[in-house]
Amino acid sequence: MEIWYITVLVITTLVPNQGWMQYSQGFKDEASCITYLEEPGIKKMVEKDIKYQMAKVIKDLGEFSCATRRDVINRNTFLGHGSESI
Repeated sequence: MEIWYITVLVITTLVPNQGWMQYSQGFKDEASCITYLEEPGIKKMVEKDIKYQMAKVIKDLGEFSCATRRDVINRNTFLGHGSESI
């Protein structure tokens, strides 16, 4: 069973300057993740946490979605972050 996570495109001062980050709370399926993400205040909470964690390098946040770890590794590889074994 793959776990789904709230996933955010983060724009930073680093190189490459974009990457997908996953929030720590996992969900059993995509529908549960999306339902939680759409609850009032959740995007703001995730945004606040990510900005706190990356205060020195963050420029902006882009798209919010739900994805598996494998999906995010593929997305980040496409953006030039290299690859990682799962």
